[in-house]
Amino acid sequence: MVSKREASYIFEKMEYRPTKKEWQIHEDGARIKQVVGGERAGKSLTSATELLKNVIRDRVEIEGGKIEYWLVGHSYETCRGEWEHLIEKGRKLGVLVQASNRIDPGQIDLTLEVKIITKSAQDPQKLAMTAPSGILVCEAAQLPYEIFLKLRGRIAEKRGWMVLSGTLEGSFGWYAEKYNEWQINGNAEDAHSFSLPSWENTFIFPGGREDKEIKTLEATLPHDVFIERFGGLPCPPSMLIMKEFRNSLHVGDYSFDPECDVELWIDPGFAGAYAVEVVQVKNDIVYIVDEIYLQDYITEDIILITRKKPWISKVGAIVIDIAAKQHQAMPAPAEIWSKELNVPVRMNKVEVEAGIDRLRTFLMPDPVTKLPQLFVNFNCHGFIAECGGGKSPVPGGGAWLRDENTSQPLKKNNHALQAVIYGLVDRFGYSRAKPRIAPPINFLRLR
Repeated sequence: MVSKREASYIFEKMEYRPTKKEWQIHEDGARIKQVVGGERAGKSLTSATELLKNVIRDRVEIEGGKIEYWLVGHSYETCRGEWEHLIEKGRKLGVLVQASNRIDPGQIDLTLEVKIITKSAQDPQKLAMTAPSGILVCEAAQLPYEIFLKLRGRIAEKRGWMVLSGTLEGSFGWYAEKYNEWQINGNAEDAHSFSLPSWENTFIFPGGREDKEIKTLEATLPHDVFIERFGGLPCPPSMLIMKEFRNSLHVGDYSFDPECDVELWIDPGFAGAYAVEVVQVKNDIVYIVDEIYLQDYITEDIILITRKKPWISKVGAIVIDIAAKQHQAMPAPAEIWSKELNVPVRMNKVEVEAGIDRLRTFLMPDPVTKLPQLFVNFNCHGFIAECGGGKSPVPGGGAWLRDENTSQPLKKNNHALQAVIYGLVDRFGYSRAKPRIAPPINFLRLR
């Protein structure tokens, strides 16, 4: 642990003068630190100096040998701000040996056999190489949750540390979730989250919170947008429908099990999204193991994609929106699916609010086991996004919300969720704990 006196000396050599909030970040002893910054808050500088401070501490504590650190971003270019600060501050501190001319990938060599290597999340195989002593994640909100978990695993071997830095990419997703979870001291992950508002950067906003430009932005923007973009705080809309969903609770490596049958739960669409949720049920626990979630594709196109999947031979049933039996001057989607895959197609009329409530009961943790009754694989980005857990895989997609005036569910961004609702009601009913055995009404087996 670097004392405040030692840190002050290091920062003075760097010509870095941390604010009160930045000192809170540097002095905190958590192994994982999250810095949620407002726009132009100076989070890149804060995070880069935190890395250099940790390098000096680690070099004292680790006797001999080379030490490696990672600078990770969604792309190499995402690391640019921290990269430049590390070179500048490393030179002023007198520890910089050399830095590569390029950043994609790049390497910074420091004295006493220390190196900092850039990594791109777009090349996940390279994230499995070696085990660093520390990782600085740049614009972390842009990364999928599985990349965060992979990086967390990489620091395990050497009991390393991690700094996650970035602005909020909307107040949804794992990054915003972690901010709230890590506000609680003494959490199991030994992590602490910090907010760094834009007005902390008095070089750009010399008046601080009362700076005229900050006040103008506050008066111009909606309150939640201002708080998120410049206050550095997540502000999710109250109209989110699937409030129970959490990446840390529901998302994981739940891939296809070849020993178990598959059901396809489908919501046909076109401009919004055509959603096919690939489901396996074990002991009444629902696992969404894969997903097809595409815009501007017709049923025949989706079936062609489906035929190439490793689970295609295990498909035993299809549950689809009851509207899929309508022809509309062309073969009905239900007929096409049944004919092409030669499996039973089932559909029921589902009341909207009752269906929403049914899905929410599967997302809620059991009071005894603390686990939900539904889990979803990492790659099911459409379902995760509609729950408010991440970025949508299609343009214009996002979380399923209620209308702020009528409180009615909006008819957008609900394709994967509606597909799962159809399947849950078909298999479990509205309130039953056990799956249905008898075929439901409107059972179809079309040839």
